[in-house]
Amino acid sequence: MNLVPDWAPNIHPLLVHFPIALFCAAAAVDVVGWAFRRNRPLRQVATLLYVLGTGGAIAAYLTGRAASQTIWLPGMAQAVLRQHWDWAWRTVWFFGIVTVVRLVLL
Repeated sequence: MNLVPDWAPNIHPLLVHFPIALFCAAAAVDVVGWAFRRNRPLRQVATLLYVLGTGGAIAAYLTGRAASQTIWLPGMAQAVLRQHWDWAWRTVWFFGIVTVVRLVLL
């Protein structure tokens, strides 16, 4: 059973938007949580959103790396793809560290 729709070349484009939305929501909840210092549940929700976003970012990174092996890219696009990988790797590490720090401080 193939879960990828016919219009999508692979699963990566379907997964990559979830961590972006989760990180934006986590940041928004964080700002509201900072405004109301005594509201511990908001900080916990923000931490949960960071955890889910980091998991999604890891999944997006891995599916993106796998997807790059299955599609044809012209030679000029290789440098852009490499830069895309580098930024994805940095994003996974940055939010991974933020998430671990939040979990430790929680």
